[in-house]
Amino acid sequence: MFEPGLSVGLSRLVELHSTALAHCLSACSRSPACRFLNMHRAIVLASTLIVATVAAAPAQLPSPLLAGLCQDQTCDDEKFPIMEYDQDSNKCHCSAHPCWNDDGQVHHCNKGGLPHLVFSYTKKGKLECGCRAKPHYMSRFLAKFKCPGQHCDDEEAPMLDYDSQTRKCFCRAHPCAGLDGLAHTCSDPKFPILHYREEKKDGELKKLCECKQVMKAKHDEL
Repeated sequence: MFEPGLSVGLSRLVELHSTALAHCLSACSRSPACRFLNMHRAIVLASTLIVATVAAAPAQLPSPLLAGLCQDQTCDDEKFPIMEYDQDSNKCHCSAHPCWNDDGQVHHCNKGGLPHLVFSYTKKGKLECGCRAKPHYMSRFLAKFKCPGQHCDDEEAPMLDYDSQTRKCFCRAHPCAGLDGLAHTCSDPKFPILHYREEKKDGELKKLCECKQVMKAKHDEL
């Protein structure tokens, strides 16, 4: 990944070359030697700008970890709406929201303005449940086993994910925010959760965005 410190170094190098070239153009004569020196400095400056542009190009983000592990699988049962991954069996399965059974307690979000039930886990593995204004999709596999104690509150990068190459958690933009050049949204209040998944069809990877149903325990509908 491109390092911020490298950006500063490259900018300073470009500045130095630009200053040197301007000084040479104003100070030296039109002799062949001076013209050769000017041409050489111009080539070096252009090369530096190319290096800076290449180095600053953002790296493409990998697919979300869970989407890659659980390709071709969906969770459409409202009782078990969350896709999970079992590390012991290396298999995916559909699960109920963990806050629907928090040591026997069922959490609800019935207050106006904060209708969406969310969860996270502390570094010690304790489940935390809360209510948010915006819908949120998270797996227990990520929240508890890969990234406990970590959260993503930035609207530009609201999705917590895990990079298996660097073995680090990070916050990312939702893949559906710009998939195929389109900003996907979910306007139906009954299906407000923007969800990304993958399928393999005829050997080709298909990236899909869909709107999932609101997650509510049966008691919430009474």
